[in-house]
Amino acid sequence: MASILLLLLWIAGAFWIANTAKNKGKSFGIWFFLSLFLDPIIAGLILSQV
Repeated sequence: MASILLLLLWIAGAFWIANTAKNKGKSFGIWFFLSLFLDPIIAGLILSQV
């Protein structure tokens, strides 16, 4: 149950980032996929160094 909630929050956050980027004149789709797929990779790399 908690993993589903975390997944939904992650998708909602990606949507929020993409919507904010769209309001600033950037591409919604590109920012959505960047925040959805690239952020966990970067966070994992940062956490592996700690």
